[in-house]
Amino acid sequence: METLTLPEPAATLWKKIGPRLEDAMREILGANERWTMTGGTILTARYKHRSSTDIDLQLAPSAADRLIAKRCPHFMTSMTELGATGGYQGVRQIVVSFPRSELDLWQRKKGEERHPEGSEREARIDGRAEHVESNAQILHGKAKRASRKAPVRDLYDFAVAMEIDRQSLETAINLEPLEEMTTLRKKWRDTAQTYAKDTRTDIKNVPARFAHIQADPAGHAVRATENATWTAADLHYENRQLEWRTECHDGTTNRQATNACNAAGLRDWMRQTGVDRFIELNEPTQADAITASAIEIAERGPTGSRTIWSITRDRTLLDTS
Repeated sequence: METLTLPEPAATLWKKIGPRLEDAMREILGANERWTMTGGTILTARYKHRSSTDIDLQLAPSAADRLIAKRCPHFMTSMTELGATGGYQGVRQIVVSFPRSELDLWQRKKGEERHPEGSEREARIDGRAEHVESNAQILHGKAKRASRKAPVRDLYDFAVAMEIDRQSLETAINLEPLEEMTTLRKKWRDTAQTYAKDTRTDIKNVPARFAHIQADPAGHAVRATENATWTAADLHYENRQLEWRTECHDGTTNRQATNACNAAGLRDWMRQTGVDRFIELNEPTQADAITASAIEIAERGPTGSRTIWSITRDRTLLDTS
């Protein structure tokens, strides 16, 4: 289990409210309900590339419905006793404000799933085991919400990920439609000067090795997400293994293989690597059949090799000029 140290000022907030929040949630929702920690604070705990202020907790739909339906009087009282200065409640969200931070509890809508599914993990934070999203899921969430105006910290995060966690960035951005990512890059390029100004107030405690990204977050994000785009991919079977092979716009190649040999394990591998989502995006009418074929072949374990599915994408769709 990984151990994470949250960045400030989120770390101070979590130390203060974590135990009380757990008690309040147990009282309202029952002992079996938990949250998943997500957002830039978790990403920053791993990358150590900036400060982060907020705590983001995703609730299961059943838990969120009950928490919001009950109007949370005890919950809000507990938070006020710990220094909360206000807050608001939406249809699927409760936000509690503190002097330097916010606590955001929310329910993801259907159709807003973060991919790759099933890649969450357990992490130890302040001595307690917490359920946390993977870096690829967090980055995918940032890419998904970027259809609205992306905050400058998201562009900075994409560019940093390219330098220290490329696999997560590749997975995240390739699980969104290619045309949408190209449109976003054009927006970022056109507003690069505005984003450069935003960094002065919105991105703090930047290590020296990332100062060049802070100076031009949009430019670096455009190049990072473009270069990490898969221009070719294939799902291959060889040596009794399924293997996912990709080639990026900048020529970088990668291979991910699994030793799983039963249907459940193979399906989990395809979900957790994002293979199933990528095939669904690019071959929606045949995705289920392609997945079933891959699992059937890998379960049988025949000798030899074969390409089960492949794609070469139109590089002109990456043009943002």
